[in-house]
Amino acid sequence: MTVFSFAQKVDESLLVASLERTTCYGNCPYYEVKVYSNGVITYNGRKNVDYLGLHKGVLSQKQIRQLLDKAKSVGYVHLENKYPIKGLGIIDFPVCITSVREGTKTKMIYNRNDSPQRLVEYQNFFDELIEELDWKKIGYQN
Repeated sequence: MTVFSFAQKVDESLLVASLERTTCYGNCPYYEVKVYSNGVITYNGRKNVDYLGLHKGVLSQKQIRQLLDKAKSVGYVHLENKYPIKGLGIIDFPVCITSVREGTKTKMIYNRNDSPQRLVEYQNFFDELIEELDWKKIGYQN
């Protein structure tokens, strides 16, 4: 994996939330977003997205707080780690992998299908937040 200079300088210990949408057999958007407590946000667009490659943006502390508050309001830490809970689910569906750090603990959820609506609400809130940002291309990541 080759990542250009900015990404190498990102301090992963500051990661507070992430969202990754995986590919499917169709034209599903494939990208990953990472939010850091210092306001840095990175976006790696891989396929079927408007922004291909590695981009960075900035979130205000208010926006970061809104994202973390949304996670709390949906009970993110109390949700299952994987949906569907049993089996692989519908294989053609893309997977949405989210993570949220609260204090020293990080919770990650792998969601293919059959998840509670409140998890989908959180994922959609995350997507809406990143749609508003001005992205600056910083390189490519394989």
